[in-house]
Amino acid sequence: KKGSGRRAMIGFWELKGGAESAVEEIGSYESGEGGIKHGRNDEEKTGLLEESKDEASGGLEFRVNSPYLGLLIMAGGVGSFVRGYDLGVMGSALLPMKRAFDLTDVQTQLLVAMVMPMAATGSLFAGSVADKLGRKAGLLTALFFITGGVFLMGTAVNYEILLTGRCIAGLGLGMTFVVPSMYCAEVSPVHLRGRLTMSNPVLTMAGMPLGFLGTMLINDWRWAFHTVTIFGALSILIVMFGIPDSPRWLLSQKRGPEAEDILRKTVSSSETAAKREEIARQRLVEMKQDMDRNKKRGLATWKEVLLSKENSKNLAVGLSFASLCPLIGVEAIFLYAVYTLTQFGMSERT
Repeated sequence: KKGSGRRAMIGFWELKGGAESAVEEIGSYESGEGGIKHGRNDEEKTGLLEESKDEASGGLEFRVNSPYLGLLIMAGGVGSFVRGYDLGVMGSALLPMKRAFDLTDVQTQLLVAMVMPMAATGSLFAGSVADKLGRKAGLLTALFFITGGVFLMGTAVNYEILLTGRCIAGLGLGMTFVVPSMYCAEVSPVHLRGRLTMSNPVLTMAGMPLGFLGTMLINDWRWAFHTVTIFGALSILIVMFGIPDSPRWLLSQKRGPEAEDILRKTVSSSETAAKREEIARQRLVEMKQDMDRNKKRGLATWKEVLLSKENSKNLAVGLSFASLCPLIGVEAIFLYAVYTLTQFGMSERT
């Protein structure tokens, strides 16, 4: 059994010289950036390799630091909440805006529809922004677009400014489909990654009814949009001062000590200091190995992605899930909900 486990590890670590190279590189990151640490001695490297072997057979068991990890997940997901809240406000404010600016049906429909192509554009460059500037910078960029666009809408004096603000906000809304999930996935332990990443759609769905409720209570469409601006500004402060960048991005920037410190904090304080250190180092090695593997493979071309038989089923499933929601018009249902219900004799406030 021990021999079979070792043979399995050969395939797992057979990359750029194996796990030894990953440990060497991480050690050099620690000694090269700010002089925080001075690399690993032979005993530490050997221990780290053994921990990595344990991971292949199930990994080290540890309790997470729920308050700290929860803070990272919630703060990283504020963009998703703001997106949902904005959709709720937009759906409630559509009729009052139409009356205030005496909009035609075509102008009203354009105001609603333009957010989709702008969101698609925002989602396309969100990954590049997050890769070059960091996940935290990606979150801030999305929130700046949403906050700035909604502020223009709340202060608009004509239809052109109103439409411009909606387009700007749409760019940020599109980015929130990508960056919050990316951040949550990279700060989460592997065994909790799926559950914690699902917090983003949950936050979006929580924000939507609050947007409808807030608009109803305020009963003023401009101030309803100002509440989105306030939420956006508060979210910017939370992200800017409340959370670090993701460990994976920090490691890609040769900032290993910072990445290890964040990983250590996600382990429960009920674990011993040695255990927290052990787990953080192991996760750092695994992260480096995965990054090396991706680097070795290189970027795939669009032809390889779309025509590969190996990926065809996974790609079809992924694209189906990503496409079905907008294709069935679920967001249009929310955005036109108040408008539709008034056609059946209900009042806007009802």
